[in-house]
Amino acid sequence: MIAIRLALILPILLSLILLHGIPFLPQRSRLFGVNVPPQIRYGREDSRLVRSYQLWLLPFTMGTFLLVVFWTFRPLLIVVGVAAASFAAVGLLYLCHSRAKRFALPPPSVREASLSVDAGGLPRRLLC
Repeated sequence: MIAIRLALILPILLSLILLHGIPFLPQRSRLFGVNVPPQIRYGREDSRLVRSYQLWLLPFTMGTFLLVVFWTFRPLLIVVGVAAASFAAVGLLYLCHSRAKRFALPPPSVREASLSVDAGGLPRRLLC
């Protein structure tokens, strides 16, 4: 009985933790998908945006976690909770992306592209 509960709780708990970790996953020069200068990315603006994302997401993830812990064998409630947390994360990512745009670096005026054909380019790019 306990093993079944843990088998249900652990993947959902990991997915909820992953939702809170999304702002830390992209490249170091990006803040919610926007290319920003380092003083913004590692300054107060970054921490303020990330903190607001996580605080607005917290009620959804905590509610889902409580649903999973106390009503493990009610799959419809669990699916609704996970969906609500996921949709909230997507909406908050969109909101934080629009707020981070005001700190964006201007796009480069010169763009470069390689014209050579590389036979093993795609598998190598997928690994990097």
